Amino acid sequence: MLSPGLTRRIDYIQKQADELFMLDDFLAHIRMDYVAMLADATVKTDIGYCQLMQESRVRFVHDFMAGYQESLSEVQLIHRTCVEGHSFLEQLHQWRNLLIEEYARYDLTDWWSDLKGHQEAWASLAVRLYEAKSLVGCEEPGQLVQLVGNIAFLTSILTGHAEKFGIGVDYDERRSYEADKQDATGILGSIIRKLYDEDVLKKMGDWGLLMTAMNQTDGLPCFDTPSSFITYLTDTLRLDDIELPSESSVSKMVRKMRGMFPDWTFTDTKDATEANRRINVGKRLVSAARSARLI
Repeated sequence: MLSPGLTRRIDYIQKQADELFMLDDFLAHIRMDYVAMLADATVKTDIGYCQLMQESRVRFVHDFMAGYQESLSEVQLIHRTCVEGHSFLEQLHQWRNLLIEEYARYDLTDWWSDLKGHQEAWASLAVRLYEAKSLVGCEEPGQLVQLVGNIAFLTSILTGHAEKFGIGVDYDERRSYEADKQDATGILGSIIRKLYDEDVLKKMGDWGLLMTAMNQTDGLPCFDTPSSFITYLTDTLRLDDIELPSESSVSKMVRKMRGMFPDWTFTDTKDATEANRRINVGKRLVSAARSARLI
């Protein structure tokens, strides 16, 4: 399980990713510097050329550009297999979130964020990364630079720049889809708020019933962990003005549940009345979502 501090860090970076990882201008800058380095290499001896290729600044450019190239081939494959434009971008968004989770675990300095305003400083930063290893908590800084390149490339596609990579994306369709999704989010938030106001959610563990009902119903949001569910309640549905459960209370209820909705059983009670009450929590949610045509 992730620590609370790391969870907050991942959440912050994911929310700010469009701004933090938009590094196309920086890529263009280092490509020009790289061309100059290669021109300089033509007048070097063989030994001098080999030494140049081992320099931190050259390794940095190779790894950063490899991150872009590596992502490009995978993105092209996803694009060919997606029927709807919004589905393509949604898959890229989820992929970027997973990469950010990986990134956030072993880079606590966010060294690349300073490069956007100080592009000329990249060569000295490369030395700190590859030689001093003073900026990251990993043995292979090249892997981290490549990972940042991966995320930066996905960010470029997600923020409207697919065409320059030869990928056709209907961003208008995406905006229309997001608008509809936002409307649906507001409706779902109102449904859950009403369940709370009407005291359908009598116990903190009942929120675990909601999470499981949503996970087991096509068309409703799905959550990997109680933490992601609670984050959705607070940050997406904006329900932080009501009393929300802890991760522990949600987890405890989920561990007691067996079967698929609505045929749940519970390991902690044989009381049919209580079991039916819990099942009805899920039924109320799904019924309201169906009436609102969310599913």
